Amino acid sequence: MSGNLQWQDNAAPVVIGGPGCAGNSVGGNLQVLNNTMPSGYIRPAAIIENNTVKGNLQSQNNTPPAIVSGNTVGGKTLTS
Repeated sequence: MSGNLQWQDNAAPVVIGGPGCAGNSVGGNLQVLNNTMPSGYIRPAAIIENNTVKGNLQSQNNTPPAIVSGNTVGGKTLTS
């Protein structure tokens, strides 16, 4: 995709790329922010793996925390 990819303020988990996957190509920024899973959910709120991001990759304030690995990022990677 040529623009930004955002996933924020959700109560459902997301996988962007993933193990054994070629991943995605994002022409702008990839942001996964402020996602909170229901009580008792123990898996990551997001899995962000094996993607190519021209801009920044930001994964912050997700509960439980996201897994971020194996990405190629042209800008900064910000996680918390």
